[in-house]
Amino acid sequence: MRPGFFQNQYPSNRPDVALSFIWKLTQKWQEAVIHSIIEEKRAGLEALCRRYRVARLEVFGSAASGDAFDPLRSDADFLVEFQPASGLSPLEEFFGLKSALAALLERPVDLIEAKAIKNPFVLNSINLTRETVYAA
Repeated sequence: MRPGFFQNQYPSNRPDVALSFIWKLTQKWQEAVIHSIIEEKRAGLEALCRRYRVARLEVFGSAASGDAFDPLRSDADFLVEFQPASGLSPLEEFFGLKSALAALLERPVDLIEAKAIKNPFVLNSINLTRETVYAA
């Protein structure tokens, strides 16, 4: 980095700009934390998705955006679509996957079936941050 670059971009007389910069760095760090957790556990996630016949698994909310994600306390929010005729009962499919994800990621998991979302405002909110983790 060039000498004085930081001072030229974020002068001391502009604390609002400096705070905005720090906020953006913090958000990127938080986003990187959950993404690194997902990448670290990618093989396990894919095995779970195959076991529970998942067609699509997406992460959303603070776990996807990094916004207000606390790596020590935050849960992970997932949206799931199951393949038809999995051989498991719907309860085994859903709660089995939810429990297995929580154990693998070592944190609480909220799991929502995509077809269960009827409220367009909730769907829009989810769509703002959702990212695909697995697709069959």
